[in-house]
Amino acid sequence: MAISKNLSDAENRVGIPISGAYYRIVSAEVQRQPIEPKFIVKIDVAIYATSTIGNDTMEVAFHRHDAPYDDINAAAGSEFLDKCYSWLMAQPSMAGATAV
Repeated sequence: MAISKNLSDAENRVGIPISGAYYRIVSAEVQRQPIEPKFIVKIDVAIYATSTIGNDTMEVAFHRHDAPYDDINAAAGSEFLDKCYSWLMAQPSMAGATAV
């Protein structure tokens, strides 16, 4: 699973708008913290200008998201990673995104 969304010039490293940027979760991990919420999920997302990604393809942007574990667990999907993608797509910053 991945996400496609237009990326403005201010949202990436190359400084030009990218139509249909390709968002891919590269890591998602549960961490315990001493404050509430007790458990959070850290989600790292690499964003590319193309969906054809090879070993030498560089991302044009990188985002890190912190989500309460309970929110991830309540998201749609049967697997942990599916739930992470569902939660990510529901965020206001992802308005207009589509699953690919």
